Amino acid sequence: QEPEFAAREQGYTFVSHQQEVGAGYFDDVTTVIQGGASSVTALTGSTEEEQFG
Repeated sequence: QEPEFAAREQGYTFVSHQQEVGAGYFDDVTTVIQGGASSVTALTGSTEEEQFG
């Protein structure tokens, strides 16, 4: 992933794709629908949770 991180200066956005696609929003919707007990969310327990959650 080092080349991807280095390419941020040229506008490459791969490193923030979770945020761009709204993964946090859809995780929240799923959690509400499931009453707070969902095992299919994208960010919960992932390395991106703190960064994009």
